[in-house]
Amino acid sequence: ARQMRCFLRWAHQEGYLARDYSRGWDQPQRRPQGWIPSVSQVLAVLAAPADPALRQREHRWLLQRDQLVLEILYGTGLRRSECSALNREDWDRDLSGLWVRRGKGQKDRLQPVGTNLAQRIEFYLESVRPQLCADPDEPALLLTRAGRRFFHYNVAEIVRSYGRKLQLPKLTAHSLRRAYANHMLQNGASLAHLQLLLSHQSPETTLCYVQTTLEELRQEYRRCHPRARRRGRPV
Repeated sequence: ARQMRCFLRWAHQEGYLARDYSRGWDQPQRRPQGWIPSVSQVLAVLAAPADPALRQREHRWLLQRDQLVLEILYGTGLRRSECSALNREDWDRDLSGLWVRRGKGQKDRLQPVGTNLAQRIEFYLESVRPQLCADPDEPALLLTRAGRRFFHYNVAEIVRSYGRKLQLPKLTAHSLRRAYANHMLQNGASLAHLQLLLSHQSPETTLCYVQTTLEELRQEYRRCHPRARRRGRPV
């Protein structure tokens, strides 16, 4: 902020700016952000259901279901209510995606799914879900220990329980959604594409999910703008 004010003051003194914009200027404040787990922390969470110590205490079908829940949240960025509302028929094998029915805004959308998550969904449907299902007419994808449909609080409790096991008390379904957005942005995804993947009506909402520093914005400007690297005094 101090360097920018000095630059604006110098530009005004040299005659490049009609006004001294350094007065009253302040560095824009970043929006408050929730905690975002790192890639290594998320990978530890995804691997937690396979911990041999847990397998001795919990039934393996439940642990494999838990792992699918965690993989869906991080692999698609779905909200916990959207995750719990998934049905068996919402998995589209041909399009390799999950249909989110009546999501936020009461709109249907197809959420892309990666290869690893697609394989896990297939395995769950073939080998895990039949072991949990008590009613053959139950349409829900995710089932409780009693074979009933998941609700949003079931999703939230699974995430919190693994957060406690890994000493990540701030871990929530929403922090995995934030991690999905930020980790994709760090690997080159555009905000426009993230807005669609997160099902946001406004790009302003997407900006609330990502942590971008002023220096990162400056570097991106210098990289992309055709006149950003022009040297010498302005004409």
